[in-house]
Amino acid sequence: MGWSVVGMIVFWSAVIFYLFIRFSQKQNTPDQLINLATFLIPCLLIGAIALFRNLDLSIKSKELTLIFIAAFGLSYLGSVLSLLSQKKAPNPGYSLLVSKCYVVYTTLISVWLFDASLNYRRLGGIFLILFFSAWILIEKSQQKTSGWLFPALGAFAAWGNLALFNKYMLNRGIPALILLFYLLLFVSLFILIEIILNKNNIFLKQKQLWVLMAIGLCSFFFNYYYLVGFDVSPNIGYMNAINTSATAAVAFFSFLIFKDELTTQKIIGIIGTSAGLFMLLL
Repeated sequence: MGWSVVGMIVFWSAVIFYLFIRFSQKQNTPDQLINLATFLIPCLLIGAIALFRNLDLSIKSKELTLIFIAAFGLSYLGSVLSLLSQKKAPNPGYSLLVSKCYVVYTTLISVWLFDASLNYRRLGGIFLILFFSAWILIEKSQQKTSGWLFPALGAFAAWGNLALFNKYMLNRGIPALILLFYLLLFVSLFILIEIILNKNNIFLKQKQLWVLMAIGLCSFFFNYYYLVGFDVSPNIGYMNAINTSATAAVAFFSFLIFKDELTTQKIIGIIGTSAGLFMLLL
């Protein structure tokens, strides 16, 4: 399977995943439970696949320790810092844009660390995706707050280095399914501890539970093929850029499904982001 095909699976699974999250938020499902579904359900799915196919999920203690550290310090804390920054920012789009700039970081540093390929056309496509994503993410706001930039930079560092860590572990010969299983398992434990400490309400309606199941299923396809993409693509930054470009499709389908606002600014952002994605995959 070529990397561009994997990229398209990542793109559409990301779009459907984010739309289900939007639907769940409209149902007033607590964020912690959405996060738990995002990590725990695909973890259980991988466990079931391993059980029925007699797959060996064992891993060396050194590698398990590294995954545990990455799960807490990069994946979990990255999400916490991103949410904190979005709450403090004058516009959540500012925070998202800063954190998503890790695409450029991973693209460039992969050339040095992993001898990854990079050409000017694809680099231009990545910058187009980032530039026009800003048109989608950033909206007018009169609110003035401070203290959002450092958490956003923390999320940038966490997510960028998580991508590099995943590529490093894949290069060590750890299968994507096993790497994903332990990352999901550890982050699920951290979220469960957070839910218990915060005494969050865990009683939901049946419709909310079905949506959470859909979120978990989409998360499985998205995260698995995301890691596969790291393994087969010429540069891991390409997969990160494809993930970022999904914001364009999410904005468009949110307008169709949820009747969210679709301004001229967002339309320009969608067109520009689509052009960048085309340049990247061409």
